Amino acid sequence: MESPNRVRQVRLQHGLSREDLAEHVGVTRQMIGLIETGKVNPSTSISLRLGKVLNSSVEYLFSTDPVETINAKVVTESDVHQEVSQRVVIGSVMGQNIARPLTFVHPMAQFVAAHGIVPSANPSNRVELYRDVHRTDKTLFISGCDLGLGLLANHISHASRHHQGIWFQASNRAAIEELRRGYTHVAAVHTHLSIEEFKQTLDLPFQVHAMHFSIGQLGWIVSRGNPRGFTSAGDLASGQYTIVNRPAGAGARELLDSELKRYGVPAQDIPGYQSVVRGHIDVAYAVFNGLADVGLAHASAAAQYGLDFLPIRPETCMLVFSPESELDESLQVLQESLQSDSFRQDLAAFGPYDVRATGKTIQ
Repeated sequence: MESPNRVRQVRLQHGLSREDLAEHVGVTRQMIGLIETGKVNPSTSISLRLGKVLNSSVEYLFSTDPVETINAKVVTESDVHQEVSQRVVIGSVMGQNIARPLTFVHPMAQFVAAHGIVPSANPSNRVELYRDVHRTDKTLFISGCDLGLGLLANHISHASRHHQGIWFQASNRAAIEELRRGYTHVAAVHTHLSIEEFKQTLDLPFQVHAMHFSIGQLGWIVSRGNPRGFTSAGDLASGQYTIVNRPAGAGARELLDSELKRYGVPAQDIPGYQSVVRGHIDVAYAVFNGLADVGLAHASAAAQYGLDFLPIRPETCMLVFSPESELDESLQVLQESLQSDSFRQDLAAFGPYDVRATGKTIQ
């Protein structure tokens, strides 16, 4: 009895001949032909080798379910090799299906259940779905660097059986750029400016609406007990402290450069200034593991690792979105989650955060 599979389809996507695949797997060309036509069921060891060579799970290669596909614009990540297949989630942003990869670039999103896969060398932006055709209007993408956004995404997913919130880690500048390009529904940004001043800094082709997320503290993260006695950016002039930095476009990076300028400390003289990590939690991780003595990040990141925190200034985190998105069901679920007592209590405990204005519309 013949057993249908996807081995030939995936082999061709990788640009491999039967001979090539046979050589990598350690079987004959004829055996590959028999497997592809479903005339032979391979052993477990051969199946595992096929999966490894073709960068696919055994379940995917030998599933008998028909492949459902959906057309979507696939967002590419500069840090990800495009020659390998990618797990993706799909959402409808301003009327267009957007497929976003679940990769190490967004560590919290890596463990989200994917909606499908984009095969390698995929020129047509067709996504092969793992399950029945996905309701793309039920997915909400949130981009930003605040750790509380991961909590918000989970509350959205738990508050509604039909909607899913997914957090993608991004600096202020990157989150706004994703909103501008139509890759995300909501951009979360931190600012110490007024909303009027902040809106003037945005480079967007449309007006935006905004809601309060939280107020938190941005400052120095140091080891528990502050054993090296760090006090301010002025201490960095000694060259005795190694720091961990954030990328250009991040609010923490801008504050660090401002503090160095205030104390007259040349950035090039500071050990670790060129050592850049993506998010606040990565800063805390580096300090916790002794990879750096100090870093600038949010108090919530320090709290997750039990580290000491030296505040510099409070910052408001706002959720910014296009007015076109305001009628989306998923955004309404987000607003309901923000305004719920359970979420605000959870966020305050997760922080520390000031949540008295959480969920309120910013005029």
